[in-house]
Amino acid sequence: MPDARILAVGGDDLLAMRQDVVAVYASAFGAPPINEGPAEIAVYDASLERHVRKPGFRACTARAMDGRLVGFAYGWEGGPGDWWWDTVAGVVSMDVRRRWFDDCFELVELAVLAGAQHRGVGAALHDAVLGLTERPHAVLSARSDATAALAFYAAKGWRTIHDGLRFPGSDAPFAVLVRDR
Repeated sequence: MPDARILAVGGDDLLAMRQDVVAVYASAFGAPPINEGPAEIAVYDASLERHVRKPGFRACTARAMDGRLVGFAYGWEGGPGDWWWDTVAGVVSMDVRRRWFDDCFELVELAVLAGAQHRGVGAALHDAVLGLTERPHAVLSARSDATAALAFYAAKGWRTIHDGLRFPGSDAPFAVLVRDR
């Protein structure tokens, strides 16, 4: 059990703690292999308002016993018209798309403050946010070189169905992962 309280929150709640959310994001993704810098973190910050308004948005936060935000996870109900869903669904076979993507929850972000990692916080957030959706399948993408993240997801029952996907505007390859909720 992690030394953190996991709480389900709404989109407006997440926006109210935006500064802390962005700080956790920067801590989690500013280190290798992701190495997101100020420009990428600003893009994430700007996208948060749009993210929390997605259909079926679900989120959880993790707070240390002293009240500090140490992690968050969120996603939404995937479907046509969402740029991620459209991009990923376009590179998999029709059978894979029907099996995994036609009724899915997209796990969009799972971030834990660097100093709170490897203590069960990420696992608790993962399980809690997936527990908030009724969708039978979950899908996500992760950088192909993020070996620790990929190992974490594999241990949580995810499997890679495509690797080497390059999203528009990114040179980094991504793996696409799926699991039954």
